[in-house]
Formats: sequence, structure tokens, C-alpha cells
Amino acid sequence: MKKYFESLLPKTLAFFVLVVVVIPTYAYTISGKLVSVKETGTVDTANEQSESIDETQLGEEQELATNTIAVSISYELANDDGTTQQVDIERHFIDGLVEFEGTLDEPTPVNISVTVGAEEPVGLFAVIEPEDDFLFEFVDNPAPKRDKITAIGTLRLYEDPGKKFTISGDLSSMNLDLSSAIVEVLGWESDPATGDTQDVFFGKAKFNDGRFVIEGQVHEPIVAVVVIVVGSAYTQFQAIVEADADITVSPRGTLYTLGASAKSGRHARLVDSWRATSEFERLMDEYDAAHQEFYRKPQKPSETVKSVEVETSSDSMPPESTSQMDAELSASSNSEELDSQETDSQTKSDSNGSRALRDEGCEHVEIEEVASPQMSESTEEILPLHRQLSLQMEQTRAEALENIATNAEDPIDALLTLEMGAHSFAEEALPIFDRLAVTLDDDLVGRRVTHFRNDLASYLANRGISKSLSPGGKAPDFTLSNLEGQNISLQDLLSENELVLIEFWATWCGPCIESFPALAQIYDEFRDDGFEIASISVDATREAWEQGSMEHELAWVNLGQEQGFEGDVAKSYGVTFLPQTYLVDSKGCIIQKRLSSDHLEELLEESLGR
Repeated sequence: MKKYFESLLPKTLAFFVLVVVVIPTYAYTISGKLVSVKETGTVDTANEQSESIDETQLGEEQELATNTIAVSISYELANDDGTTQQVDIERHFIDGLVEFEGTLDEPTPVNISVTVGAEEPVGLFAVIEPEDDFLFEFVDNPAPKRDKITAIGTLRLYEDPGKKFTISGDLSSMNLDLSSAIVEVLGWESDPATGDTQDVFFGKAKFNDGRFVIEGQVHEPIVAVVVIVVGSAYTQFQAIVEADADITVSPRGTLYTLGASAKSGRHARLVDSWRATSEFERLMDEYDAAHQEFYRKPQKPSETVKSVEVETSSDSMPPESTSQMDAELSASSNSEELDSQETDSQTKSDSNGSRALRDEGCEHVEIEEVASPQMSESTEEILPLHRQLSLQMEQTRAEALENIATNAEDPIDALLTLEMGAHSFAEEALPIFDRLAVTLDDDLVGRRVTHFRNDLASYLANRGISKSLSPGGKAPDFTLSNLEGQNISLQDLLSENELVLIEFWATWCGPCIESFPALAQIYDEFRDDGFEIASISVDATREAWEQGSMEHELAWVNLGQEQGFEGDVAKSYGVTFLPQTYLVDSKGCIIQKRLSSDHLEELLEESLGR
């Protein structure tokens, strides 16, 4: 018997050794499609958002010589002895397609690179899992537009499975053309030393049969933004991403009420707790129906005009909420908030209804209420139904987030809701930031609390200054240089003119740029009657200011401070949004602020005797 077991021992050991050393591997496939855009289809793209435009609309696909476009993949494989070996494979597109096959035993980071002739290669990083069928599209654009490579359907960018999150969606049942639709997930992080923020890229992919999956990784819970672009339309919404989060985007009636949901975790606690309620679902359903009806029927001229006025009244103040629906809300609610905040200090009236308090030397100013970009009628009378429902949804959202921010036992929950916009631009956020500063660890406070708390305090201080600068008050003097380096003061301008319009602007401010044609017409009409415009750029760099000035050919006095909103002049005028305007007379008294072009023209006609 002993000899029998001794004879079995080598075979048994061999069996166990075999089990230990043999690790199963699985096949993967990486497939690519080539799209070439003819030069006749080139469009001018002014910003990065235009990369999401349907490329198939820019030109026709055409077959290129296969020896001019090289596609390579590279990755590392672990050997049994703990070393690694580099795998590099190169192929070419054939009839617009390329394919790689191989085997993997674990999720592996892979670099995909495409090189067209002597051009710089264009790359895509992805984590390929065993049994993956990874798809990508390469768009060869004519110069000077950049070539692009984009994942199709699924993109994994995590390297540590313990920090992975997933955002996925199936919108194939929606009445949308998703053949060229793009989804992108972004976050942000800040420099603890400077407070400067920068985007964090979590992934970008084209839909595949109406579906997408993006997997990324985070080392702490943060607020991410999901952007979905369908043709010329887009929406964006927030998602709370953290390790092991599994977040889903489900179909809805319209693109603009899409949102993220989760069954557990912080997203469920901070978002689904109010968004997944029956009441909010009812509001979204009614919004979808009203939105579709509004854009289906011919609009009356009065509806169109009012809609445009409401939409453009946000003065380019960045909205805190991040869906297309919320952007519509911010366009009206932010300016309404500013109006109500400033009204308290601007309407101190005597018994005749005019302002009782004027600065010394400005007693001659006839006070009228500061013009609002909103119309005087009630919101319900002005806004179409879908916008009224948007306001109701935003109010529900704001109340829920503010309640969590104020009462959350978990300080991370409070921080996340503040970052989502709870107590947006409001003093109520300051004590919450102060509480978090002593409850969170120093590193987190340095990166995500201190600078934002101080920025809010600075904003509130500037807003207080803006309140105090109302009709009947004195305009702060300033001296700034123009593009030629000549110093010009407000007193210089007032000594030579009856009225001066001070206008704060920036090259990135859409409403500012849109106002220039009307201002140019008014300037030409009244410049010989003692009217001058002093535009003050709050661009952060001279290059941006100079380029924007050349592009828009400003004919009036053009000054700059190159310090953004932190410049001394912007602070002295309490500038917190753009455009911001003040009409000042020769005595340095503010006649009116926040003027529309029509209102400005009326005042000039009255004041200059036209």
C-alpha cells in the first residue's frame, strides 16, 4: 500500500502544479472604423464643444490609400516571474476597417494610436477587459481641423477596480437619432495652493445602438457632469460618482429631462431622494409634454420675443445647475435674484415715489427704478408653460439640496450638495463652509472648501458694492490703459463729454458681443453730441482682450485691466456678472445702470436734447 501511494505522489503533485500555473486567458477584439471628411465639408469650429457635431454631416466617407494610415495598439503583459513584456501591434485600415485580436487574463490598459502620413499621431487610452469587443471611430479631418478618435459604445478608463464607478444608459427607445450622438463625463479638481480649477476627463464615447457605458475611477466622492449631445441639441446633468457607484441614465420624454439615477450610495441619497419622487416625476412628465407642444405649434410673435428676452437675461452669469433645463431656469432666476437683491438699496423712496437718498452733487439726478432684463409682468403671465414647470422643478431641487446641505450629518454629503449648487451665491452657504472647514481633513478643506468659501465671500462683498452704486450715486473714478498703452481716466472722459457709458465686458461673454452692433449704432448717432462709451475688458489676459477687440472693431474707448473679476476697477464697481453697464453724467453721477440698448437710446435722446 505504501508503494502504491508513493507511486501516485509525483502524479498528484504534477496535477496540483498544473492547476496553480495555468491561468485562463480570454480573447479580445479591438475594431476601428475610418471616416474621412472631405475638404469641401470643412466647418469653422470655434471651441471644443463643436467636436461633438455629427461628423457624417461634414463630408462623405472616402477610402484612403491603406498605406497612409497606420493603426497601432500597445500594452504590457505580466509574465509568470513577475516581469512584464511589451506588446506592440501595427495594422492599416482596409476598406475603412481595422481589427486586432489577442488574449488577456485581466483588465489591461491599452494605448491605441492612429497616424496619417507624416502627421502627429492621435491616441486613445482604454482599459480592455478579457472577452471585450472594443470599438472606435477615427475621423480624418482636413487641415487645420484636428483628427479625432472616439470610443463607440463602451469606454473604460479605470485602472484600480477598487475605485471604479460606472455610468451607463440605454436610450434606444427614445425618439432621437442617436447614430452620431456623443456622451461625455467630466469632473473637476482644484489646486489647493491657488484654488484654480481644471476639468477631469472621465470618458467620451459615441452611442452604439442607443447605448453607452463609461467606467472611470475616483479617489473620493465628487460631482460629475454627464453631457449628451444629439445633433445640434444637448443636455447635461449631474451625477455623484464614488467607488462602486453604478449610475444609470434612463429614457424620458425629451432630451432635456434626462438625468442619472442609482439604487444605492450617495447619488441615491443626494439626488434620487428628491428627483425620483412621484411629484418630481409628474413635473417632468408635464414639462416634456409642454416642451413638445410649445415647439410643435407655430409661435406667436409676442411669445417669441418674450422667450428671447427671458433667455438672454442671464447676463452670462454661469448657472450653478447643469442641465439644459436648469440652464433655462438660471437664465431667468439668476437675474431675478440680482434684481431683488439690488431693489432693497435702490428703492428707498420719499412720499412721491422717488429716491430720497442721493450723493452730494447728484441731487439733480431724476431717479427711476433700475431697469430689469425681466419684464414687469408676473412670471406666470410671461413664460410659456414648459418654462413655468422648469421653475417649479428648480425650486424643488434647490429646496432639497439646501435642506441636505444644512442638515446632513455626513459632512461629505453637505460638501457635495454645496458643489451641486445648494445656497447658490447666498450668504447661507458661508456657515456651512465654515463648519466643514473644522470637520473635514485638512487636505480636503484645502482643495474643496477654503477657496470656494473665500470666493463666495468676495462675491457677496462685490454684490454689496454693486447694490450701493445706484442712480443718484457717484461713480468710482479709475485710470486704465488702452491697447496703445495710453492711460485714460474716467475724469478725462467726463471732462470732454456730457454722458459716458461704462460697460464691463469679456470676449467669452455672449450677450456682451451681441450688444455691440446696437451700441455701435447708438454711438454713431450720439458721439458728436457729447456721448462716449468706455468698454472695460475683464479678460484675464491681454491676448484675449486684444484679439476680441480686433475681431469686434470697437470704435469707442477700449480699456482693459487683464485681471478678470479680481481687478481693482471691477471690484470698485462690484462686477459679478456681465455685461454690466453704468451711464454717468459729466458730474460723475450715475444716471442709470443695467441699460438695454433701447433704454439707453431713450435716455440719450432725453438728456442730449434730440
